[in-house]
Amino acid sequence: MRKLVCIAVMALLGFGGLSAQERSKGEIEITPFIGYQQSFFNGDNIDFYEPKYSFTFGVNGDYFFNDRWSLRSGLSYDTMVQQ
Repeated sequence: MRKLVCIAVMALLGFGGLSAQERSKGEIEITPFIGYQQSFFNGDNIDFYEPKYSFTFGVNGDYFFNDRWSLRSGLSYDTMVQQ
């Protein structure tokens, strides 16, 4: 029972910080990112294709027109592997 109460308290405290951030007109937000990609083929007669793995990274920028709308642009690096 004590464990259940601790989990419930932690969940409530965690969700308390999930309020939306207010952004004003003209504000610019820069967001770096990094990711991992995996691709594979499905179907008949493709046993000779191996799965492909790669990483991606970059940066996105948002220019906010108001608290709901923004224009997003950015640069990213993606590996494109040929078969």
